[in-house]
Amino acid sequence: MKISKGSMASKIEQVIIAPPAAEDLDKLVGYLKAEWGIAVAVTLLNKFEDFIEIIRIYPTLFPYFNKSKKLRKHTIYKRNMVIFRVIKSTVEIVAIINANQRLAKIKKTVNKRLDI
Repeated sequence: MKISKGSMASKIEQVIIAPPAAEDLDKLVGYLKAEWGIAVAVTLLNKFEDFIEIIRIYPTLFPYFNKSKKLRKHTIYKRNMVIFRVIKSTVEIVAIINANQRLAKIKKTVNKRLDI
């Protein structure tokens, strides 16, 4: 994907993966490895790393998941939604969730993680 520099570019100093999101990623990789093999798990991790590099440069490129809470989303590798927020020069990844779930369940999980 070619991305040109523009008003979306922002200086992000760090990307933090919240502990629950890190657990989500570990569980997802374990599942993919067990069910589909190491190659599929590695593909997911590569796509996740690519996503991290893009949000470091263009954190506002991605659509809102919840605009009032300043949460954004991106789907990586088929059905896996990454929910994140930008706080000054930091991106915090809040959740990595199967996007096939009901929207109400996804919102409930995200809200619980934000202590809302």
